Amino acid sequence: MQTVSGQKSLILFDQNRSDSNVYSFDGVDDIRLFIKPHYENLFVGLAEELKTKQYTSFVKLWHKLCDSECKALRDKLAAALPDKNKDGADRVTAKFRGNCGEIFAEAFFLNGLASEYVNGSTYRPVDPTNERFVDADVKSVIDGLPMGVQVKNYDSVLVKGEIFNKAAAEDMFRLRNDSLVQPEDFVAYLSSPRQIIFSFTPAEKFLIESNSKIVLFLGPDFIDRKKLHGDVSKNVPARWRMFELIAEEIKEVK
Repeated sequence: MQTVSGQKSLILFDQNRSDSNVYSFDGVDDIRLFIKPHYENLFVGLAEELKTKQYTSFVKLWHKLCDSECKALRDKLAAALPDKNKDGADRVTAKFRGNCGEIFAEAFFLNGLASEYVNGSTYRPVDPTNERFVDADVKSVIDGLPMGVQVKNYDSVLVKGEIFNKAAAEDMFRLRNDSLVQPEDFVAYLSSPRQIIFSFTPAEKFLIESNSKIVLFLGPDFIDRKKLHGDVSKNVPARWRMFELIAEEIKEVK
């Protein structure tokens, strides 16, 4: 997976610094893999929980483990920062949480879990150091035209109108500035939404409906309908191996 093993892996501290200006820690010579154990812990935890317990919602489990790992990371950061920079610790932790969502999203799409909308094999994360309003590109399963994906992994807040506005701006950039869509495909491109917001928290119904010609909102209900947590009533086991594979790949990052 590009988010894990790519040249600009989200596991590396450079992709977790955000705008915190954190460049060193007390007693740590190389901070490059400082956060790696927390990524591994999250996905190992998901695999173990799904393998050994029964859940009625994957999203609730996801939030529970993300919250726990974010707290552990924030405490670790606060203790290691030379000036006990709480703001820096908060910013890095928020970036970590967002990156966890992007890693999950890549696995989700690559595993064909949104196959009614996109060709999962075409999912490509963008350069995390040179992104605009999308985290990944993917192609429509209907006509092969490009779609952009924003991933939101908030702890509890709703997805705000600003995020939908950015999706609309991205849509226009692709038509008028980037030449990602050829003139002969304009009509087809405009016939259906080409921006995806993939989110672990919901959005207000009026935002989803008023932007429906531009944005396809795939929220927590959509994620839970994929039954990653299994379905006891149908004797379908949880898909724990998916997360074990991610953890194994993270472990190999050097």
